[in-house]
Amino acid sequence: MLFDLTLIGGVTEEGAAAVGAEVWLEERNWSPGMVHGQGQTDASGAYQLDATALPIVEGCWGWATGFFLVARLGEATAELPLNSKIISAWLDGATEAEVEVLQLKPEAR
Repeated sequence: MLFDLTLIGGVTEEGAAAVGAEVWLEERNWSPGMVHGQGQTDASGAYQLDATALPIVEGCWGWATGFFLVARLGEATAELPLNSKIISAWLDGATEAEVEVLQLKPEAR
């Protein structure tokens, strides 16, 4: 089963809005590296990302799929696992989900 969901959230860097950060949702288990939606933050660090064709495997909550929201601005990155958020939205019949703010961190060297 495939599911579409709009993700709404924000990205910060050192407490300030991360303007122009790239944001995308990728799936790492079912089809590793598959990007299901991407976008960019606005002047306030906010984004709205339309995630499409998300594979939902009924009865395998959190095991069959591995959804991660990723943000990047220059060398700084952040990621957040979203399986429970996406499954909850699907179970509730929601078309939108608010996501906690991603806080960019410098790339480890």
